[in-house]
Amino acid sequence: MTQSKLAEVSGFDQWDAARYLAHYYAEVEADEAATLAFITRACGRIGAPGRALVFGVGPTVHHLLPLAPHVRELHVADYLDSNLEHVRRWLRRDSGAHDWRAFGRHVLRGEGACDVGEAAVAQRERLVRARVTRCLLADAAHERPLFMSAASTREAPRYDVVLSCFCAESATGDKAVWRRYVRNIVRLLAPGGLFITAALRRCTAYRVGSAHFASADIDEHELTDALLAAGVEGASLEIEVHRVGLRERLGYDSIVLAAAATRGAPAETSRVPWFAEPAPGAAPRSRAAPTPVA
Repeated sequence: MTQSKLAEVSGFDQWDAARYLAHYYAEVEADEAATLAFITRACGRIGAPGRALVFGVGPTVHHLLPLAPHVRELHVADYLDSNLEHVRRWLRRDSGAHDWRAFGRHVLRGEGACDVGEAAVAQRERLVRARVTRCLLADAAHERPLFMSAASTREAPRYDVVLSCFCAESATGDKAVWRRYVRNIVRLLAPGGLFITAALRRCTAYRVGSAHFASADIDEHELTDALLAAGVEGASLEIEVHRVGLRERLGYDSIVLAAAATRGAPAETSRVPWFAEPAPGAAPRSRAAPTPVA
């Protein structure tokens, strides 16, 4: 992007979740095909089923499809309640909710399933709906990025798995801010917990319709450094780069994928609180209450 184009970067007050879904998720694009395959492989590293968080879920549910069979409980979190509302619509089976069945078929094929028909896809979707128990507001700028009441922070464990795709680097054009976001997201994990991520590579802005949103212009080397600084175990780090050829239409032509465990032995009950109590008058925390999902 040129400097004149960079001056036109939009803020998230201009975010249109419905347009984003139509623009990026009408079909399984090359970036999502690579990401879903990587998540599927990374899930093979999960031991006993535990609690997982999808941080920066956006208005989407497709990354939950390969994750759900490997965990006993799923929480989803996003900065925008308008994004979470699209997730809730799908969870409730509302008419007009985005159709993720093509992604379900793609995931099942990637897992090697013989049956990828409508019944098999519906079964996987039911599993996702059964696993998701909370939709939470979040802001990676905070050291405790998940927002919840003080009563819920007491003795709360950290997560066994955190999945965060196209989130931290897609929320800022500032690399120092991006590194802080990565650190705050990774710290939601218990010792020995698994972090799985995907990021736009060498992208300064991505397109949603006519709007452009800033991206941190990172590469695999910078992501490696940020993850190590955030506390992952270097020997556990897997990292891949995939060319996806979407520069002209969406603003990027490659992505970077990574998975790593945090330092320390896995523990079922890390007792450091992972929710932050909304501070009086703090604007991002007053947008809407976190929503439990039945």
